[in-house]
Amino acid sequence: MKKMLINLVKSYQKVISPLFAPSCRYYPTCSNYTVQAIEIHGALKGSLMAGARILRCNPFVEGGVDKVPDHFMLKRNPATKDFVYLGDGVIVNPNDPKYLKKEIELILNQYEKELKIVDAPIINAFDQLKLMVDVEEQSVAQLSDQYVEMNKKKLLSEGYYPDSAELESSVSLRLFKVIKNQKSHSYFKHIHPSLIDKEVKSGDSVFCLIDEDIGILDSNSPELQKEFILKRGVTESDLKEKTGRLVDYLLVLKQKDYDGH
Repeated sequence: MKKMLINLVKSYQKVISPLFAPSCRYYPTCSNYTVQAIEIHGALKGSLMAGARILRCNPFVEGGVDKVPDHFMLKRNPATKDFVYLGDGVIVNPNDPKYLKKEIELILNQYEKELKIVDAPIINAFDQLKLMVDVEEQSVAQLSDQYVEMNKKKLLSEGYYPDSAELESSVSLRLFKVIKNQKSHSYFKHIHPSLIDKEVKSGDSVFCLIDEDIGILDSNSPELQKEFILKRGVTESDLKEKTGRLVDYLLVLKQKDYDGH
């Protein structure tokens, strides 16, 4: 039974999954989680854990690292909840900064020649967005406190701000709706479910939440978000200090490399 279930999932991964754009909000993906859960906990318990994982993998959760726990549970694994997935199977513990920087260095060595190095100060996020698309500014007040706090927590965990006090004094959130025209047409082709959808009831529109210094924090257009990161580039300071902006840039390069293969 155990072997049969695992073979069914692997068949899905080979035949059906490639037909759709990646949509899982967790690492490992739900299908890989299912295989691992069944291997570790058996057919019955593993299937129950897989079903619970699929139910909680939806556009209204933050997502992130959720490895199969050593013991049976139907909730997200609390031991890996704060871990950060850097792409290509690389998981780091943000509470271990030395290890984090080591992993960043390994990826940097692979893609250093492809980096777009710009002079500091880096272009304002709003100005960069306007170069790419036409936008209409929306009221940030319509966003829930929970959603705003979640994005602030993400900025802290990814090292953009040293502490909560610095974040509160410096963060500058703005919300924009992208105008659909020839300039932005390509960014509407693959609208992806995102937490921002629930906040603004986006429908078939594209929205972006930005911090004027950091960049796009959330968008339902992954292509816009990736192109924004690549066009904005990184500074020598980002390279030296191994900033969150450098990590985001490297992850986009890795994803483009993966898609190209």
